[in-house]
Amino acid sequence: METIVDWYNEERKNRKLDFVTPTERHRRQDGATLSKRRQVRESTAARALVWISQKLHTDRRGDVKPR
Repeated sequence: METIVDWYNEERKNRKLDFVTPTERHRRQDGATLSKRRQVRESTAARALVWISQKLHTDRRGDVKPR
C-alpha cells in the first residue's frame, strides 16, 4: 500500500492541480513549473500566430492574396 501512496503523491501528475504532483503543490514547489509552462505556451502561441498569418496571406505559388 505504501508504494501506491508514494506513487500517487510523488510521481502522479494531478489534473485538478494543473498537472503537478500533490507533494509539489503541498510544498509550494509548483510555482516554478507552472511559470515555465506558461512561458513556453506564450512563446509557442506567438510563433504559431506568425506562421498562420503568413500562410493565410499567400497562395500555393507564394503570391500575396488581396484582402
